[in-house]
Amino acid sequence: MKTEAQLRASKNYDQTPKGKKARRKKDWKRRGVKWNNAMEFELMYQKYLMWKNCQLCHKILIGSDKCLDHSHATGRFRMILCKTCNKHYDRKERWDLHLLKNAPRNILGQFI
Repeated sequence: MKTEAQLRASKNYDQTPKGKKARRKKDWKRRGVKWNNAMEFELMYQKYLMWKNCQLCHKILIGSDKCLDHSHATGRFRMILCKTCNKHYDRKERWDLHLLKNAPRNILGQFI
């Protein structure tokens, strides 16, 4: 029986559930996704695994088409999307922030 260190070193480790989870965690961190503790990560990961449809267009998610969408401003998880919706949703968020930042205001700084 192999030790956990030996399993990690082997090429087969990436194909185990534990290896896939570790790789996904590392990838999400690299992309700027943030979570407060191990339980929050576990809930996000379980939702990612169980969700089968895009939460915007309801397309069935197959293979690498599934994305964990997060706010680039805060790093917080939002929803599970297909690649197409994830790409456009992020642009919409940046556009909405741009519009909000540049929206007309009165002398008190309130939105008109």
